[in-house]
Amino acid sequence: MEENKDLEQVSTEEMNAEVLKKDSYTPRPKWQIIAAWIGIAIVGIGFLLYCWQIANGGM
Repeated sequence: MEENKDLEQVSTEEMNAEVLKKDSYTPRPKWQIIAAWIGIAIVGIGFLLYCWQIANGGM
């Protein structure tokens, strides 16, 4: 039972050391931001067209 506690402690300490080694924040690449805005535009246009179809009598 104590062996498991030692293993858990070591793994926790190693994980903490890894977290401290990482940089605090890295910004997203520009292409991901642009792709997100394009996706938002596509969804927005699709929603507006859907509403327009409903307003004009549906099917």
